[in-house]
Amino acid sequence: MVTDLLFVYGTLRSGGENDHYLERAVCVERSCWTAGELHDTGDGYPALKRHPKKRVVGELYVVDAEILAKIDELEDYVVNGDNNLYERIRQTVFGKRQHQAYVYIAGKPLQNLDAEISSGDWFTFSGQDSGKEEGA
Repeated sequence: MVTDLLFVYGTLRSGGENDHYLERAVCVERSCWTAGELHDTGDGYPALKRHPKKRVVGELYVVDAEILAKIDELEDYVVNGDNNLYERIRQTVFGKRQHQAYVYIAGKPLQNLDAEISSGDWFTFSGQDSGKEEGA
């Protein structure tokens, strides 16, 4: 089975409304970060925009192709799509170790967001709390 690493920073995090997408995934870093600037979309979920000096916190999971395909659909991402809500890129994630992982970043429809979440933490901003044990 082919697997990959996926960094999540919003509703896919443990305790978020879409964490069920990662039920079969293995969490390898519960507390990690990647470079970027986090924004509130105003629709109950965040979007990460590229920024070299700011940090967005999240979790890192090992996912298989089936899980990734379902999350692509959730994130309105299509390979080579020209108007994706999110783009899926590889980016360095920092935690106990450095990892190269997939990260969903703001696509064209989300590029004009200006409601920055200065903490870089969706759960702090939205009042959610991560409730699962590492490795769950």
